[in-house]
Amino acid sequence: MMKHRKKAQNMFVLRHLVVSAQILLTDGKVSNCLIHPGIRRAAHEKSKKEIEDAIAWWTYPMLTRSSLMHFDREYAAITPQNTEKQPHDQVLTRVRQILEKREFTIVLLNGTSIDDDKDYESGCNFVIGGTNLGRGVTFGQLNTFYYTRTSKSPNADTMWQHNRMFGYDRDPGLITMYSSRALYKLFAEINETNNSIIRQAQAGKKITIAYPDGLNPTRSNVLDKSLLNILVGGSNHFPSVPKNETTTQISDLVQQFSNDDPATEVSLKFISDILKHFKAEKEFNLDGYIKMIDSTRSENPMASGHILVRRNRDVTLGNRALLSPNDWKETNQFQDEFVLTLYKVSGEKNNGKSVWVPNIKLPMKKNFYII
Repeated sequence: MMKHRKKAQNMFVLRHLVVSAQILLTDGKVSNCLIHPGIRRAAHEKSKKEIEDAIAWWTYPMLTRSSLMHFDREYAAITPQNTEKQPHDQVLTRVRQILEKREFTIVLLNGTSIDDDKDYESGCNFVIGGTNLGRGVTFGQLNTFYYTRTSKSPNADTMWQHNRMFGYDRDPGLITMYSSRALYKLFAEINETNNSIIRQAQAGKKITIAYPDGLNPTRSNVLDKSLLNILVGGSNHFPSVPKNETTTQISDLVQQFSNDDPATEVSLKFISDILKHFKAEKEFNLDGYIKMIDSTRSENPMASGHILVRRNRDVTLGNRALLSPNDWKETNQFQDEFVLTLYKVSGEKNNGKSVWVPNIKLPMKKNFYII
């Protein structure tokens, strides 16, 4: 784990150096990198040491074949849209100059630091902080973001505040965010909730605010606890680590649906029966989703939903993106129904094991509470 963490830190430092070189070579004034390891000052000091170690790592072996290979990969990955991409050798020379002449700044922003906003107004900078970063602070040209802050009970409003750090003056072809899959998924689900709220407002519907199980809208002392763990209507949810009981049983249940079929109307009982053949990580309350469906069935035994089945999908489990744009569009037309999309994911990117992955789209017109 420690070796993997060090490698990741080395690579994100190199990425920021390459991006900074591109920006500075095209008359850009500043290129900032933000590291958000949490609220503890000890974590900030540790991150500063890790940045210094990574910079030292790249300073001296930059001429080796291995280092040049890593540089080549990062150079190929940047796709500037606001400026012309600079030649390979010029970017490499500028990276070496930043390293050898130490043309960078490591900035600490916390309750005891003496650094301020003037320290990241120009040049190549690595900004490290915690609570201070969520208090209306924005950063010019924040191109590289390393976010590892975790919480047992994350608050959506806090993470909304952190979104302000992303700013607006970016070149989309240069931005990179480094984070765990779980944190990335959490950010994405909060964003999806925001988009759903906008859609409801535009449609003139009663606006409901809801979040995935385990995410609180705000601090518990300012929240009506009866509204905890609401799931927003119209949103999509799927487990990061699904388990099939068994893959063959699920395949048999959906053999009648081909890869070319549009979303097909089926009974909610059928959808519920399929989901009972899955297990998922604790954070994904699969039993709660099944209870939602069964509760709707108890109100209307004839209630139906839709199912969409797709096989041989080349998707890496744990990534936020699951549904293809076409499948998202196909299922999203049934706004007030449960829609189950089943993807048979190939094993090429998943330890050689193919697996069915369920994606559950909730009806737009109802609120759902997972208890």
